[in-house]
Amino acid sequence: MRRESNQLAYSLHKKLPNNLTKRTHVHQTDFGDLGTLGWKLKRKGCYAVGDTNADNLYGMYLGEHDGKYVVGVLNLGSNRDFSASELFDNRDEMRTHWVVE
Repeated sequence: MRRESNQLAYSLHKKLPNNLTKRTHVHQTDFGDLGTLGWKLKRKGCYAVGDTNADNLYGMYLGEHDGKYVVGVLNLGSNRDFSASELFDNRDEMRTHWVVE
């Protein structure tokens, strides 16, 4: 995993299609393809109550960029305010850090 500034997250978010697939009941690790763009994610093992770094708990799957899978890390309580971008080499690596909210 590589963490970068929020600029990539904002850039990819702008490119998301208007007709995103609505989330249906799926397994928490069933994301990472085109049909799951824009889905909200939660960092594995973190809880909003009592966690010391609550702004890193939630994210959004933003797709692939230059061969990497990208999650935009959201500030707590926000739908579009990204604090960082996290890039992963493959889906399995991404799924070790994030699950579907």
